[in-house]
Amino acid sequence: MTPALLALCASISWGCGDFLGGFYSRRFAVETVAVLVVVG
Repeated sequence: MTPALLALCASISWGCGDFLGGFYSRRFAVETVAVLVVVG
């Protein structure tokens, strides 16, 4: 159960990061998004 739950959480966080990275790079400068990704 635990490996499946960890895999599900990883895939959700990866998908959200992928979506939000593209979304925010359209709204803000790419450099700003890159700095926020590295810092955050």
